[in-house]
This record gives sequence, structure tokens and C-alpha cells, in this order.
Amino acid sequence: MPILTRRHGRAPLLFGALLISIALGVPAAAAAATGAGAATAVSGADQHADHAATTATTATTATTRLAATVAGPVRIPPAGNGKLFKSTCLPSHIAMDDPIVFPGVPGASHEHVFFGNVTTDANSTLATLQGQPTSCRISEDHAAYWIPSLLYDGRTVAPRFLNAYYLADGARGHIVAFPAGLKVIAGNSKATTAQPLSVTGWKCANTTTPLLSATPIACRANVDQVLVIRFPDCWNGHDLDSTDHKSHLAYRVRGVCPSTHPVALPQLSLNVHYRLPSLTGLTLASGSLLSAHADFFNAWNQAVLAALVAKNLN
Repeated sequence: MPILTRRHGRAPLLFGALLISIALGVPAAAAAATGAGAATAVSGADQHADHAATTATTATTATTRLAATVAGPVRIPPAGNGKLFKSTCLPSHIAMDDPIVFPGVPGASHEHVFFGNVTTDANSTLATLQGQPTSCRISEDHAAYWIPSLLYDGRTVAPRFLNAYYLADGARGHIVAFPAGLKVIAGNSKATTAQPLSVTGWKCANTTTPLLSATPIACRANVDQVLVIRFPDCWNGHDLDSTDHKSHLAYRVRGVCPSTHPVALPQLSLNVHYRLPSLTGLTLASGSLLSAHADFFNAWNQAVLAALVAKNLN
């Protein structure tokens, strides 16, 4: 049975799947990892003339700056197919920490499940995350990903794994890698009504339909329910964070970045796989099921990330 720890000195917790299996006879799912482990295309529209010049200038500057991090031959993991690449990560730990919203304040947040970098806590910075062990299959993915814990009758449900998809998603123009140290939140932790399904929603695994559901849906036997959170994919070209942890990025519209955020980034879609015991009695640690959101802190090996973007998304 997988045992994931709560951080900051609390007792170990028999995490999610174990609790549910004891209560409902559901077998435990994915194991925790310490080292190696394990969206929808939008058609483009013509660029507006007043937007193109700014986009080209800022994107060129960003591309030059990020390309400078790639020196010499880079081993590119076999993670893509020319339209996307994928990083599969197991859950590593749970904690009431959030180094983006409450940096330096342990225990100040609602409970989160963390994937990727196994050292992530309230005090994490780019310097502390770089090069640390990861629960992702790609050993160079040292990024931190986290989501609010999913609860069933108040008990944490273990995600089986997370697929972090990095997509071109119909972008017009050159796509650059996320800059090192970028922090961003997708979705609304305060939501009490359904959020746009272009940002977050649920589906059954192995389906390509673009239509998500605001809440979990019934899937065939032995098919996962998947929570999808899609991040904004246009950057203002200079800020690694913002006061609301969102406004330095924006979403593309018909493949085009706005003039205020002219640098095209990968569209990051976090697909979190669960095998749910029930469709009722579920909440998120942040509130109702409608409050789904996710955090991303880029601490990839930057040369590898840039090479993956260049090979698969451009």
C-alpha cells in the first residue's frame, strides 16, 4: 500500500487510495515515487497587424534569452509526437503549503497534493527546486505541480497519476519554453459556480471529446475519471509572477496571443487521473468541486524543456 507523508512534522498518512480501500474495498492505486517514476486544438485566426509587430519583437527577445540556456548537445527525452509532449508524474506528498500563494508560511493553505518535485514546500524557490528528485517519468522535469486534495466524505482520495501535457494547441507563431522560475495558477479556488470548461472540468480517460463536465461523470468499468486544468499560454515577456499569480499570463484566442501578452508558450494541461469510489460525497479541499485549480512552478532542466518545445511544438 502506498504511504505518502504529510509535511511539516505531522504523522504519516495512509493516503487516499488506502483510506478509500479500507472504507469501500477499492484497491490502492499508484505508488509514491522519489526519483524516476512513472486540450483541445483551437483553430487559428489571422494575426491582427497592430499585434504582429509587438509579438515578433517580444517573442524574438524571449526566444533569444531562453535559447541562451541551451548550450551544446541536449538529450531530448522520447516524450513527444510532434504535436505535444507529456510528463507523467506520480503523487509525491500532501501538505497544507503553497509556495506561490503563501510563500514562507508553512501550513497556511488548504491541503494540496503535490506532483513532480518531491521537495516542494512552503519555502520552495527556484534555487531550492532545481535539480531535486522528481516523481515524474522524465528525470529532468523538476517542476512542481499541485492541486487541492479531492475528498470523499472528508477523507483524501489518492490520484493515480498526473499527465502534464505540453501542447502547441493551434498557436500561431513561434512557441518558447516557460521561463525558469515562472509561477502561475489556473482555475479559481474561490469559485462557487461552474468555471469555463475551456479552463477546467472532468472527463473519462481515453476520450478525445473537447466537451468537459463541471463535475465528475460516470465512466466505464476500470476507466479513470480525469480532472483537467488548462493553463494560460501567452506571457507578457518579463514577469515571472504577478499579484494574483495569473495576470502575467493570458489565454490565446483562436491561436493568437493578445498584444499585452505577446509571447506564445506551450499550453499546459494537467490531467489528473482518479478511480473514484462514488460520484457523490466529493469535495475539494478548497471548497466545492467547482473550485478546481492547479499551480505550476517551473523548475525543469531548462535546456531539456527548451529542446522538447523546439522539437515537438514548433
